[in-house]
Amino acid sequence: MIVDFHTHCYPDALAERAVRSVTEYTGVRSDGTYAGLRMAMARAGVDKAVVLPVCSVPGREEKVDSFVLGLPRDGVIPFVSVHPHTHGAPDMVRAYAEAGVRGIKLHPVMQGFDLTDPDLPPLLEAARDSGMITLFHCGRTERGVCSPRDYFPSDFAHLAGYVDPERTVLAHSGGYDMPEGEADVLADLPFLTDTSLAQLCYTPERYGELFARLGARRVLFGSDSPWCSERDSLAFLRAAGIEGEDYALVTGGNAARLLGLTT
Repeated sequence: MIVDFHTHCYPDALAERAVRSVTEYTGVRSDGTYAGLRMAMARAGVDKAVVLPVCSVPGREEKVDSFVLGLPRDGVIPFVSVHPHTHGAPDMVRAYAEAGVRGIKLHPVMQGFDLTDPDLPPLLEAARDSGMITLFHCGRTERGVCSPRDYFPSDFAHLAGYVDPERTVLAHSGGYDMPEGEADVLADLPFLTDTSLAQLCYTPERYGELFARLGARRVLFGSDSPWCSERDSLAFLRAAGIEGEDYALVTGGNAARLLGLTT
């Protein structure tokens, strides 16, 4: 079983605009719709995909999350997005967990919060205590374009006391334009990471070196579809020398363990 731990899709009426907004620096491999995601999964032989929304405005969670929660569950596993500045955010997280939602996506740049924001720890503790997975965007959102909320692995170290590190994912293998030494920090932190956009951030050789330090059990396959092809993302792992049992863990075994899936 192959599980893509990092995908996005949008309502048909919004997908074209959403995809176009970042196509200039990543390219595009799908049309951003649910149907497009399912076709991309079929082409790559992906069995299940985690779909990640982002609520960029406090209090708009229901509108954003209802779309992904309403998708057919034929291979799609929806996470939700809760804005740290929403009134009652920790209670919202607990309610989602009680309803069976497996995880939450947080994006400091798009949601406009700092990792030192006092509203963040109560939300993270609610997710941890409810057994939810927390996935953070990590790194820049665009190569060569700086934001005051471009957080790299070392910026997340202080959050270890508020989360379950074994259920916390720093996306994008550290992200675009990592400063010198941050890959080493990522390897030393207790968190998980995913491979989304890795082929845009690393050569296969350099990623193979990072993978050797991380170990297979800390890495989740992710494509960031629709902006990267799932098929190309899987090929990148093989080019980086990830094969055999390690490949099976990264592309499905680790996700199955986290998500409680039967392989």
